[in-house]
Amino acid sequence: MYKFVITSTDSFEIANKISNRLVTSKLSPCVQILDGLSSQYIWKDRIESQKEYLVIVKCKSANCKEVAKYIESVHNYEIAEIIQSDFDILNSKYKKWFDKSSI
Repeated sequence: MYKFVITSTDSFEIANKISNRLVTSKLSPCVQILDGLSSQYIWKDRIESQKEYLVIVKCKSANCKEVAKYIESVHNYEIAEIIQSDFDILNSKYKKWFDKSSI
C-alpha cells in the first residue's frame, strides 16, 4: 500500500524541486533530502565518483507511477535513478497523518 521512491542527483535545486512539487501536490506527504553522499558508479565504461543528494519520497502505491513520471521529467541526469520499495507504517498515529496528508 505504501512505497518509497528513491532518486539521487548532484543538484540541490533539482532535489528541492522534486520535493516541493510532490509535497504541494499531495502525491507525497513527506520527502527527505539527504546531503553529503558519495556515489561511485559505472558510466560509459568508466568508474565515476560524485557527491550527490539522495531524495526519498514516501507515497501511496497508487501515486507511485505519477511520482516517477514527474521525477523523470525534471531530473538533470541523462538516465535518472528511480527505484521503488515497499514499506509498512507501524505507528498508527503516523499512518493516520500520512493517509490524511496525501491523495
